[in-house]
Amino acid sequence: MEGLMVEGRRRTITYPAGSIGNDRDISNVSEIWTNKELRLMLLQIHSDPRNGETTTKIENLSRTQPDPNLFLPPPDYKVVDVATVQ
Repeated sequence: MEGLMVEGRRRTITYPAGSIGNDRDISNVSEIWTNKELRLMLLQIHSDPRNGETTTKIENLSRTQPDPNLFLPPPDYKVVDVATVQ
């Protein structure tokens, strides 16, 4: 997934009819795919008939170094020492 080895798990919880005021069985399914090396969740799918399906996914993952200029303060940024400000 996204060029990485992933490990997944799927969990299904079924609420039998009548257990929470429901007239039929309700199945709640969660699926998570992670990469151990980066300690990163790449895909999460949660499906519940009461709330619908939610998907969270990382796409276009790049492992290259970011541009160092992204971490520079803006040109008009000033550092103020509050001890010397009157």
